[in-house]
Amino acid sequence: MDADAFLDRLRRDRKIPGGLAAQWRTPPREATYEPVPRDLPADLLDALDREGLTRLYSHQAQALGLAAAGRNFVMVTGTASGKTLCYNLPILHALCEQRGIACSSEILQPSPYIPLKADWEAYLASISKKQRHEIRRKIRNAETRHETNWYILGNGQNSPKELQAFIDMMRNDPDKVSFLTPKMAVYMEQLAASALEQNRLHLSFLTLDGQKSAAFLSFLGGNKLWVYNTAMETAFTADSPGWVLLAKEINWAIEQGMTEVDLMRGDEDYKYRFGGIDRHVISFKARLA
Repeated sequence: MDADAFLDRLRRDRKIPGGLAAQWRTPPREATYEPVPRDLPADLLDALDREGLTRLYSHQAQALGLAAAGRNFVMVTGTASGKTLCYNLPILHALCEQRGIACSSEILQPSPYIPLKADWEAYLASISKKQRHEIRRKIRNAETRHETNWYILGNGQNSPKELQAFIDMMRNDPDKVSFLTPKMAVYMEQLAASALEQNRLHLSFLTLDGQKSAAFLSFLGGNKLWVYNTAMETAFTADSPGWVLLAKEINWAIEQGMTEVDLMRGDEDYKYRFGGIDRHVISFKARLA
């Protein structure tokens, strides 16, 4: 459902007292920037430099200045415009400065996410022409060569059996064999069972000619789809089943009105081909004594 259809639905919904009171469109505009203040603690400056943050959005710099002056403020900006940094940076700065705490931070891994658009075509338009063509080509090739279907595990299905099929498929990847220790396999089974009870499990499979060819173990939360791990059947490598399934997952998430697909830790190339934007898992250490 696109934004216009959703707004129209709200207007016609009699269960909402007063209906939709107002609506307006905010046109796109170019971002404005300011340099990172150099009076931040050295460790924080080093951390920002390692992140490649040599400048701030103007609203981030303004927020930092207000916080440094002890002023209260409310930050209202668009999605993915860096609001988190508006409060994280002042908090870390204040803690380091006020308490004389030595601190350090380290980037551990990138954690790319895909911001979602109003519909599938708008999403495709948001990535490069080359990648847009590549995604469409791989989907078309798979659907031409095979009877292509996909499904999401439902409450009525045999979840232990389906999860075992996923784990067995993961073992096709040599890099994941060492990860799948007996202890880890038990953990994944328990994690999936708990998520299923809370209606947060999203285990999906792509089938080609009735055979499982790719699978994603994901979770639902915060209006996002969190892709925890993936698996593929090597017999179908030439058909790029992982790409096809990810495309279907993104389209599904858009139709559910979700805001993003979080691909979680790892810098695998496919994540960026689908428009992934880096966030990072960061270790922050402070010496308290």
